[in-house]
Amino acid sequence: MHESKKPRRAPKLSEGTSSELIRLLAHRNGWHRDTAQRLLVERRDLEAVPLLREYAFDHRNDVARIHALWTLDGIGALTAANVLKAMSDPEPQVRVHALRMAEPLLAEASNREIIARVAQLLSDSNPLVRQQAVFSLGELPPSSTKDELLFGALQLHARQPFIVEGAVSGLANRELKMIENILASSIWREEKEGRARTLELLAAAVMREGVPQKINKLIALALTESNFTWQNLALLKGIEDSKITELTERPLALDLEIANPQFAERAEIVLAKLDWPREDAAELPPELQLLADSGASQYALHCSACHGPSGGGLPGLGKSMIGNEWVLGAEENLIRILLNGKEGEENLMPPLTGISDENIAAILSHIRRSWSNDADFVLPEKVKAVRENNDRTQPWTDADLRAAPTN
Repeated sequence: MHESKKPRRAPKLSEGTSSELIRLLAHRNGWHRDTAQRLLVERRDLEAVPLLREYAFDHRNDVARIHALWTLDGIGALTAANVLKAMSDPEPQVRVHALRMAEPLLAEASNREIIARVAQLLSDSNPLVRQQAVFSLGELPPSSTKDELLFGALQLHARQPFIVEGAVSGLANRELKMIENILASSIWREEKEGRARTLELLAAAVMREGVPQKINKLIALALTESNFTWQNLALLKGIEDSKITELTERPLALDLEIANPQFAERAEIVLAKLDWPREDAAELPPELQLLADSGASQYALHCSACHGPSGGGLPGLGKSMIGNEWVLGAEENLIRILLNGKEGEENLMPPLTGISDENIAAILSHIRRSWSNDADFVLPEKVKAVRENNDRTQPWTDADLRAAPTN
């Protein structure tokens, strides 16, 4: 406030009657409205309910109607009939707030009229109302009815990201069932805007849930070829986008054979990033366990910026480590690449200067034994021997490496 202005005295709203406070719900000043609503809720004056209902449904000011509705809710006087009526208010913001008030009622199966009205608002003319309707449906307990309603929401609004994400969030561990429903539906056979992204989000949610049986089923669905390859590719993209690489067990679906070469190549790239405990993994000697323990952190520090956190490579920066001939080939050549760098088809891999033999061995052991790679450890002694016999000053090329001596 400017120094030339005298501050106003704050009104003592707590001294007002309930009727006076209700009138303040339409005040142009937000503090007056919020304070009046709080005081009315604290008083729990049930005699004020008729006037509050009059304000909630008949007042010309939509903000006053919203405050009156929440006041009724706060004093425990908001009925299902009130919520239904508010969901038909001509003002979109009132309908949005009414949907939020409906959420506690959705848990009761007997409130079929409430559920049906919320479902109708999925097709409301206002995008904010449609969005809130999806969010509110997420409060329904798990059931076939909920699945059907959210399926309808995804069908209607696949092009609207917020609605899709709200629907996926509301599924709460029933995403795999939704994927199966989508794949079985003739309506979803045509690729349209937003549909691939919807399947990606659902697949990523299944991966994050981390239930082995569901992950195995998801991978099987992704690898089962159909006439609608866009669906398979979307599921694979979702698996990749989940950033989940460590599974609790090996998915049996990885044994499925794929006839389509282009699809098979994409599936191999995505699924090769997955790793799981090997049942036949013996306890490592202390020196190898040390390499295994430090390899991941050293890789993240020195390599992941170009080759990606999951070893899949990054466009224009670094090649994939998964199934890479130099990663799985002679360890001498792999050491040479780190010591001197390597000329690539599109870029130059710089050498890792100033890195100890132990840390180089840890990095190389990590990339040779992570994801789907299964090669031997690289020992610090081997790194030291190659370093001592290395007088090269230029980056390596593929041809030079193939001509270099190895044991």
